[in-house]
Amino acid sequence: MRPQDRSRPSAGLRPVVARTAFGAVAVLLLAACSGEQEGTGGTAAADRSGATDDPGMGHVHGLGVDRASGDVLVATHTGLFRVKDGAEPQRVADRRQDTMGFTIDGDRLLGSGHPDAREGLPSHLGLVESSDAGETWTAVSLQGDADFHALTVSGEEVVGWDSLSGAVLTSGDGGRSWAVGAELDVVADLEHLRDGAGLLATTADGLLVSRDSGRTFEAFAPAPPTTLVHVEGAGPTVTGVDVEGVVWDLAGDAWVSQGSIGAPPTAFSASADGTLLAATAEEVLRLDGGTWTVLADVAGMP
Repeated sequence: MRPQDRSRPSAGLRPVVARTAFGAVAVLLLAACSGEQEGTGGTAAADRSGATDDPGMGHVHGLGVDRASGDVLVATHTGLFRVKDGAEPQRVADRRQDTMGFTIDGDRLLGSGHPDAREGLPSHLGLVESSDAGETWTAVSLQGDADFHALTVSGEEVVGWDSLSGAVLTSGDGGRSWAVGAELDVVADLEHLRDGAGLLATTADGLLVSRDSGRTFEAFAPAPPTTLVHVEGAGPTVTGVDVEGVVWDLAGDAWVSQGSIGAPPTAFSASADGTLLAATAEEVLRLDGGTWTVLADVAGMP
């Protein structure tokens, strides 16, 4: 069965009560992302002849849309993949880079994480960028010194949560220099609010907001009725997905459930036009006309 043939409706859910399960989910996310070996980076497995077996997608860290082609880009533990409607995912540039943090800024991709083991780079990439949809990556800053598990960009401001120091770092010059902000225990996602109104962070302490570019954070109000793992704030509304895969929109002063992706999320993305992308341990999905459509099977790849 082709991936796009399977879909699920986005409405008709039972009420969801507040939970404290984020900590366990965050631990699982961190564990799934820590497979690199110190000093070697990525996860390419080579046989004695020097050939490598393609490990497939593995764990999905980030999602976005390539503005030039409209294809979905999937950043994973084992490389970047391009997904076209009706086609199998294609690995970009035969690279196994573990792109942990991932965000798209126009035609610029920003990432962080760990290199392909074949590249001989430091095990922590710092901030890297690509201007050719992931075909090549260039170091911007902090190579060897930072491992951003969450990244967001708004204009020249880049903000990331560094898993090595536990601090939110903010750059006002596109990622070339950094200021150290608040220390947060675990951050699964960072997102700018629309029109520069603040910065959102999904944490073990709930949904937080910063009004000073990450220097300090406070509880976001109104608080979501359940613990959000991923959140998007740059579109027409604040949208998040919780630990069970239920999607929530902030409508005025109330959070309204908007269906489910059917499983705990590993990545989530929303564009300014309202397009939603999500990933679980099994699938990459897109919201089409009120229905979540499966774009790719994560676990089904070789």
